[in-house]
Amino acid sequence: MRLTGQITAKLKPTLTLSVQGFAGDLSNKDFLIDTGCNLELVLSAVEIAVLGWPLVEHAQITQADGTSVDIDLHAGILIMGDFARPILAAALGTQPIIGMELLQGWQLCLDIIAPNEGEIRLQPL
Repeated sequence: MRLTGQITAKLKPTLTLSVQGFAGDLSNKDFLIDTGCNLELVLSAVEIAVLGWPLVEHAQITQADGTSVDIDLHAGILIMGDFARPILAAALGTQPIIGMELLQGWQLCLDIIAPNEGEIRLQPL
């Protein structure tokens, strides 16, 4: 199985994946791949509420600028190719993000040619 994504006009690597709501409904999201993020997944609090994902725990993270932020982690399901993967999603900001925790066990290849030109490949190791 191999997943592919694209490079945006602002040179951001994005991958479209589906998330599964509590009722079983699927929703496609364009996720930014952020190698500076140690979480599994980040979605806005509004998106998590719409999906109906339950709150699992509260946590504190340290951001790149050194400040600490309290976050809520919610249990959800992410569809990666042919399988559904249980994940913990942080309710934070507005940009859907895939973090490094999610990418463990996967090979990430970025071919960045120019804005809107390039490919992302993600495949299991």
